[in-house]
Amino acid sequence: MLVVLRVAIGWHFMYQGLWKLEEPDFSSEGFLRQAKGPFAERFYAMVPDYQGRDRLDREKQLARLSGIRGAAIEKYGLDEAQQAELAARYDQRVWELESLLGTEKSPGALSEDLDKHMHEWDRLAKAENDPAAGDVPYKQQRNWEKRKKLEGEAKPWLEEIAAIESELVADVDAVLNDQQRARGEILPEPSPLAGFDRFLIGSLIAIGVCLTAGLLTRLAALGGAAFLLGVVLSQPPWPSIYPPPPPAVGPALIVNKEVIEMIALLVLAALPVGRWGGLDFFIHHLLFGRRSPQATGHQPGEKS
Repeated sequence: MLVVLRVAIGWHFMYQGLWKLEEPDFSSEGFLRQAKGPFAERFYAMVPDYQGRDRLDREKQLARLSGIRGAAIEKYGLDEAQQAELAARYDQRVWELESLLGTEKSPGALSEDLDKHMHEWDRLAKAENDPAAGDVPYKQQRNWEKRKKLEGEAKPWLEEIAAIESELVADVDAVLNDQQRARGEILPEPSPLAGFDRFLIGSLIAIGVCLTAGLLTRLAALGGAAFLLGVVLSQPPWPSIYPPPPPAVGPALIVNKEVIEMIALLVLAALPVGRWGGLDFFIHHLLFGRRSPQATGHQPGEKS
């Protein structure tokens, strides 16, 4: 039955990894943003520009637009006419951006709201860092609802900024000829979170395959347990943590399904289940073989 347990958990991990791999829009950002409890800030920090401060900063966003323009000129070798046309389109996107975020001389449409918004983020940070907040349920609830409100408030602003950036990329394509387009698109700057997502997917698939096949079982079981520990720390099943799990998941007190699966993996790591019905059996005998009578201290025919 322990072999069946190993295969079942391995199948679960492998399927989760393959499902994420096949989802073109998969990102762990949503999960990280739902983190709660004493370790929540560590998970929020894994989301690049969590509050959107960089994307809503005029100078930093201007630098991004300028980077797209410069990359296009270098990658496609634009001639003077193409550069002039792109410059005109670029100026239009800069105007749109400054209309939203303002300039050094005049405020933009979002300037006043952004100042208030960032001030509220600072106030929330102070409230969440208050030692007394962790012990008072209504303060936890108020802080969580405030966080979600601020995230929702920034979403349409960030979408407007992203739209301007996307329009500039489309402007680049509009000035290219067919030969230049054949060189491919301008690749966006790699996101640290995208790298983490690839590592996550690869780890889930590798752990699942190894557990299912009984290959390097102890290492795979410990890796799976470590992954589940991270999940538990991001969503601790403690009664004092807000928000509670959704009704579809059901309430849990200290022990939830992730904790149970983590314990099962630790049990599997402590036993040679990979040798009881898996590839570890062949690896073990290939490396160690059958121990000779001299190695065991027994003579042939001697009973132990």
